Amino acid sequence: MPTEVLIVDDDPLVGGVSHEIISEGGYQAKLIRDSNLVVGFLREERPRLGLLDILMPGLDGLTLLHTIKNDPQLKDTRVAVVSGKTFSAEIDRAMKYGAEAFIKKPYDARTLLDNVKELIGPPASPEAKTAAPASA
Repeated sequence: MPTEVLIVDDDPLVGGVSHEIISEGGYQAKLIRDSNLVVGFLREERPRLGLLDILMPGLDGLTLLHTIKNDPQLKDTRVAVVSGKTFSAEIDRAMKYGAEAFIKKPYDARTLLDNVKELIGPPASPEAKTAAPASA
């Protein structure tokens, strides 16, 4: 089954917890820790939603969001920015760049799942098997 939610977070703990929460919520999830691999993955897999952390080495989440929304092949990808950096300037910039949502860290499992469901609806299959977190 194809990936429904792509989680992009360089922090193995935070990314792993997000992956676990989303997977246990029934979504087919994939974690990518290297933001430089995201655009290629999006072109191949076409997930229903991307969750992007702001602070990452390589491409930061806002630059990645801007890249996705300005790419003719990817511009319709639904994207939420997830960050503990919740200054109004970052939130405004994320929304200006085309984010469908800004999810503030720390969040609890229910809040994260509610946000995902609001953005893309319920999981495609209640029996969805989860993709293992990538160490990339």
